[in-house]
Amino acid sequence: MYYLLFILFTIFGNASVLYKVKECDARQVGSVDLEFIRQCFEINEARGFLYMIKTMGDTQHLPAMLSEFSAELSQKISNLETSREKNQIYVRILRMLNNLHEQDPLIRFSILDHLLLEQLLSIAINWRQALYTSSFNTLLDRVLLLVRDGGVSLHAELIARTVENRAVFFEALSAYNRLAEVLKNMTEAQVSELILSDLVYLQKAHSIRNAIAWMEYLLNPKVSSEIKKVLQQQIAEMADEQEISPSLMALYPQGSVVANPKTTSNALVALMCQTYRLMVGATLSESCLQIESRYKDNISVKLDDFLDLRTLVGKDSVNVQRHVFYNDLDGRSTYHFFRKRHELLNHWQIETLPTFEIFQSTDQTTGITIQMISNLPQFHSQGSIDIETYNLSEAHEPSVFVFRGHSYHVVDSLKYLNPNTMLAIVGSCGGFENLETILQQSPNTQIILTKGTGTAWINNLIVPAINQRILSGVQEIHWVEFKQNLRTELVQSMQRFPNSDQILNVFDSFYLFPHENIGFIMMRAWMQFLGDNGVKH
Repeated sequence: MYYLLFILFTIFGNASVLYKVKECDARQVGSVDLEFIRQCFEINEARGFLYMIKTMGDTQHLPAMLSEFSAELSQKISNLETSREKNQIYVRILRMLNNLHEQDPLIRFSILDHLLLEQLLSIAINWRQALYTSSFNTLLDRVLLLVRDGGVSLHAELIARTVENRAVFFEALSAYNRLAEVLKNMTEAQVSELILSDLVYLQKAHSIRNAIAWMEYLLNPKVSSEIKKVLQQQIAEMADEQEISPSLMALYPQGSVVANPKTTSNALVALMCQTYRLMVGATLSESCLQIESRYKDNISVKLDDFLDLRTLVGKDSVNVQRHVFYNDLDGRSTYHFFRKRHELLNHWQIETLPTFEIFQSTDQTTGITIQMISNLPQFHSQGSIDIETYNLSEAHEPSVFVFRGHSYHVVDSLKYLNPNTMLAIVGSCGGFENLETILQQSPNTQIILTKGTGTAWINNLIVPAINQRILSGVQEIHWVEFKQNLRTELVQSMQRFPNSDQILNVFDSFYLFPHENIGFIMMRAWMQFLGDNGVKH
């Protein structure tokens, strides 16, 4: 009986979802109009709009209709009284933005055209963890457009929100390397007010991500000296404070991470003080020196100026790398060009197995061999299983991990990291989002990643440049020199490319190499301080 009910539920449940999606079949109507768009939006199925676009004969007029619909939604949200009712609309907008990821941006983002500042910020803050990198950045672009051209006050909107909301927003801006850009649209007095509010919250919430945000902001050369003085003074005053007071401890459940004596707010301040001294070569204050001294045996911040390439080469002088490609349009096209490149190089051989391929090259002078093991995109799941089996049989522990693809696939791919991984290259958009996961899996790794947009133009140069150095037998990569050389190579490779300035800006603004990744060195030190690779009990 139960089995029969399960079968019936499965059949009709799936049929219900399919029916909802098919209600957005544009072939069933004479032409797509606003009423049809309203219907698909109300279905609240993530695939509904995508199905509509795929079944439309001509999408030329769709952006204009979506823009008009955006005005309706904005008015509707403004008229609603409860957050729950508003969130029902926001979540549909979120699903549209994410689900139309591969579509023309004119179609994908027209739904935002008439949303108010408060509405854009609500989506960016309340759904921060669910938004794709490109979705968040476009929301932010619309926010800045309203602030610059619409005469609205971002400070007034933020100061009216809860401190928890502001903390989420500042952390997200930092993660996508846009904090300084956004705060530049306010007066120094307004920025100081927001900073002080967030730093007070930081001590209560124990937020390593917000500590990273303000330390990066403090060390940003584009930030005014007056703002830096405010930050320096506040951190120094925080360093003067004693252990968490009993009244503050009472705010947290028994056994919470904040109630753990090892994780007092003073430890976080000590980390900030130590990071500043490491990066600047001078102390923030006498109180900072004192608090650093108290935690010198527990917190250790160090820069990764270079990578010892000998740690990447294992037994029999073989360097094993794990490359991950997903079975979507981006993954398949990236893999196609990745393979084509190595087909044209005589010193690389490709061994094709049913679900994965091995790209191998040996330098005849040094005797060093590189094996890049990659799943075939169309066999991502089975290929990954087969690669794990192959590595076990060969006693391989890949020391280099490379992920190429969209940000929404990266979390799943990180399970292929291992404790032996010494270099992780995460070329997806928003790779910075995954610091904790990477360090939990591979606590000794160094990371090349993005804080924002990633692009194949840059990713295609990084791995070959590193491989050339591994094969040559060079003992170390010095990251400052490596990044400078890579930028020169990027300029040369794009001499006739019309958007070369844009690509170079992405490289300069969003790609972080180990020597300059303040967030990574702070996160690593903090997770080591917490113990158990930062796992909170």
